[in-house]
Amino acid sequence: MIKKITKLSLFALFFACAFSVQAQVLEIDPDHMGETSYRNPHMNLTMLGTAGLLTIPTPDFYDDYKGCISYKGGITKRDMVLGTTMYRTSKNEHYLAANWALRPNLEFSVNHLIYERNCDPYTRGLTYHDEATAFGMKYSTHNGHQDFCFGTAFAPMSAENLDKADFTQIEKLRTVYMTVAEDISKDFHGYLHLKTCFTAVQKIDLGNNQTLRVDRKDFLVSAVGLELNINKKMALILENQFFNYRDIFVQDSVRSSLNGGIRFGMKRFSGEVVGLSLNKDPVTMFGCSAGF
Repeated sequence: MIKKITKLSLFALFFACAFSVQAQVLEIDPDHMGETSYRNPHMNLTMLGTAGLLTIPTPDFYDDYKGCISYKGGITKRDMVLGTTMYRTSKNEHYLAANWALRPNLEFSVNHLIYERNCDPYTRGLTYHDEATAFGMKYSTHNGHQDFCFGTAFAPMSAENLDKADFTQIEKLRTVYMTVAEDISKDFHGYLHLKTCFTAVQKIDLGNNQTLRVDRKDFLVSAVGLELNINKKMALILENQFFNYRDIFVQDSVRSSLNGGIRFGMKRFSGEVVGLSLNKDPVTMFGCSAGF
């Protein structure tokens, strides 16, 4: 079933961009085998806090670039049923991030998440305000026409903090990951991404003698990403993420999330509009960034 989902998702992703990319025949020139492919480094930060797409960190190499600061924010609204009662929840999230290029291929990042959750009708376990800060490192390297990056991010969180955070937040705060990048054409790039994320057994007190327990201590997230640079001032991004975990809002243990976004702006300043989980319970987020 997972293989079928992966094949269908890949087909849909490439079909969506087919109208914007001219058909071409790929040839191997022995005189150019082993040459390194260079892409422009990303000047925008992911929700993880590192440079890259929307949720996917990418291999990046900086020569005249020192760092970037970024903001992303949005409101998530979802319904969940506990017993015989349906609860309407809303989560207001703000991601403040910064990164520094310690070396051309070594990046240090800080990601600070501030969020507020509300529930109607009121439930103590789903109504609160919290925040967390993650610190990360990313190393990028060339391998001919493919680039790789490896990295980690970790947020010190107490058992109470972990109980409050949902897995989509922990995915961006406590993780080890790798990404492979390859050029499809000059302005069209593809990415494969895999990460493992760490949490703890979650016990959520909902009040009225109701407790939710999630036994997952670690989980995997994989993704395929496509980036189309229309010109120097605009790029289209499409991602498809695959998850193997349940959380308090989603009962399907294997599922996918289609993310899309558009970035626009100058070389050092940019804005973006992001749509997360477009295939189910879509969320709109807005962001901006400034490089230095």
